[in-house]
Amino acid sequence: MAVEFRGKRDRRERAALAVIEAKRAELETQKLARRLSSAARAELQQVAASVHEEILRAGRDIRRRPGRARRRAGRAEARLARASLATPTGGRCDGDRRAGASGADAAKARSKLIKRRRAEAKQAQQMAKIVAAQMAVAAAVTSADASKG
Repeated sequence: MAVEFRGKRDRRERAALAVIEAKRAELETQKLARRLSSAARAELQQVAASVHEEILRAGRDIRRRPGRARRRAGRAEARLARASLATPTGGRCDGDRRAGASGADAAKARSKLIKRRRAEAKQAQQMAKIVAAQMAVAAAVTSADASKG
């Protein structure tokens, strides 16, 4: 059974929770940006900068206009999730919003999505380093064999 929110206090609590989730998504996006190439990082940081302003505005609106603050924070978080999906990390692209999921569940899913994209970027970088190391070893072994023969 879902709990109904009633009154100004509950609306403010919902708005505050939405802002917290948006800040969490912003943090994950910043971590993802550190793992990307400079061009992709610049694009993602540009989106994150504009979204940061929206999150700050939402935080200021919590007491006066909690509904607006909640919507602003939700939109900001969704923009971060879309921007993270648009980044080339070398992984698969999928949004996993389940039908009928509540707003809090969707917010957590967006944060997890950004976190997963960061892990995919890290894995792609690690694989590139491994391949480069293997190529260097293969070249050294091949050149040593050629000089013997």
